[in-house]
Amino acid sequence: HPFLKVYYDVSTRGWLHFWFDFVLVYFWVDIWAYTAHRFLHMKWIYKYIHKWHHRYKSPTAFSAFAMNPIEFITFQTGGILCCCCFSIHIMAFFGVVVYIAYHGQVDHSGIDFEGEMPWTPSVAFHDNHHEFFHLNYGQNLILWDWLFGTLRTKKRSYGEDIFEGEQDRKSIKIKSR
Repeated sequence: HPFLKVYYDVSTRGWLHFWFDFVLVYFWVDIWAYTAHRFLHMKWIYKYIHKWHHRYKSPTAFSAFAMNPIEFITFQTGGILCCCCFSIHIMAFFGVVVYIAYHGQVDHSGIDFEGEMPWTPSVAFHDNHHEFFHLNYGQNLILWDWLFGTLRTKKRSYGEDIFEGEQDRKSIKIKSR
């Protein structure tokens, strides 16, 4: 396909590039997912698109993929763009995508799990997202929430009707543990 830059033979780029492709796809898809997820939590779009996913206050494995079609397309576009913007081995792409789908299921399982890799957040991280809403947007890394100030803190107010920028106002009832 003229738009896709994927390659199929490791000898095309070498083994170092092949292993780097895994890291590239992982970070690309994760920053895309963080950004898209945060975008879907904007007040004017949340109630029409992403709120459907948040019906699951206690997530289940099914709820990982229970989303509005527009939301689904938004998330999938990140992977497709990765294949269009970078020369990556097809197996690196598929390997990362399968892992991310698996992690999404675990993340929404409701089972207290620390994370399958040392750098992945615990299930509680995403459970907090479903309980307190507009925080902890990261999927496979806490890095983006830490960098962009969206990690849950006990100093802020949270709730479905308390959006970013409103969380530090003193007049809002605090809902935190």
